[in-house]
Amino acid sequence: MSDDNSIASKSRALVPTHLERVIQLLSNLEVLQKLDESMKSIEVVDKLPLETTVYHIQHNKVLIANQREHNLISTVLRISPEEAFVMQKSLNLDKYPLQKGFIKQTVDIQGWHIKETKNERNKVICKVTFYSESNYKVA
Repeated sequence: MSDDNSIASKSRALVPTHLERVIQLLSNLEVLQKLDESMKSIEVVDKLPLETTVYHIQHNKVLIANQREHNLISTVLRISPEEAFVMQKSLNLDKYPLQKGFIKQTVDIQGWHIKETKNERNKVICKVTFYSESNYKVA
């Protein structure tokens, strides 16, 4: 359950590629850092069955937001060959205690809904919607 300081956000994009390519991009560490310019570092902690990955992430100080860090568990839920969710949530890991100078960010839930379809020119595209509810701990 989220707290009163959580921020909900939603964004949408049309991506000119297939569903599988979007899922690949969302698990590519270099791409993830380009999507979030505040990201200082990201590392894979563990790869688990069922397309599930655990990440440790640190973010730089941006404007009023202090340096933040968190651990995320990410999993792919395939609804059909043309539709999937990539879902993420914070988790605590003893292996990664809070580092000095950082505050703990909490991701209540976030993820992408990806739906492959065709545009008016009959070209494959994906409708991608990002949802997030997080406490960024800005101060």
